[in-house]
Amino acid sequence: MRFPGRTYCQLLALAALGGCALGPDKSQGPTTAAGQVVEMSTSKPLPNAQVQVWVFRGGSVGGSGGGFAALGAPHPADAQGRFAFGFDAEEGGSYRLRAFRDPGYLTNWGYDVGVSNGQENNDLRVPVQAPAWLRFVIVDEIPKNRIWLNVGGYGQGFTLPYPRDMVIIRPMASDIASKVIWTITDEKGKDTQYSKDILVPPLDTLTVRIPF
Repeated sequence: MRFPGRTYCQLLALAALGGCALGPDKSQGPTTAAGQVVEMSTSKPLPNAQVQVWVFRGGSVGGSGGGFAALGAPHPADAQGRFAFGFDAEEGGSYRLRAFRDPGYLTNWGYDVGVSNGQENNDLRVPVQAPAWLRFVIVDEIPKNRIWLNVGGYGQGFTLPYPRDMVIIRPMASDIASKVIWTITDEKGKDTQYSKDILVPPLDTLTVRIPF
């Protein structure tokens, strides 16, 4: 049988729509998640981590009633970082996986892993990263005409007016090549800039001495 081109296309479209209408609703229902927790910088398995499901339920236009919340208790991973569990997804919910383990391993927001509602989600890799710390040793040396110190470059910086001898500790991302940059301003408004390349292993502390 021959159909005019337009009619034939319309029949195909209706058939496709009919198939979709008859198929199961995959936006909700039993959902499974299976995979492995790994260290972000090395891709090695992280033993005995915990995997937490987070759900986002949209709120009103103004943001009232919406936001991420933990769904139930976390699920344990084994000695190879592997996990497998299930949960019931609700229609309209957006589900993400984050992992954690003492003493400080955590999946940062932006690296959390999404899952498809009502489906099997296999071979997932949930990355975690442990923090590192910078220990700034601020030393007041002669000549004592420095009135302003600004430190940054590695992440969350800080500024000290009329600095004195002190120690300041700041967290930073581990295993990422970075740089500490500090600028010293004297009483005449002249700026002098210094820098130091840094790479700090997970859960370690690097001392940066800043004489001024």
